[in-house]
Amino acid sequence: MKRANFVTLEADINIAREKMINYASEYGYLDQGTIKLSRQLDQLINQYTRLKYKRT
Repeated sequence: MKRANFVTLEADINIAREKMINYASEYGYLDQGTIKLSRQLDQLINQYTRLKYKRT
């Protein structure tokens, strides 16, 4: 079960990163939408890091 969550989280991070970069390309890096997407990406990365180091 944890393995699936780990893999799913990696996929979610990649999707969120691509979405943020595309949004930033269109609206700029200081746009509120870009900042919101960046925060969401940070949260996913933090979850991934916690899960990764909890497993070891």
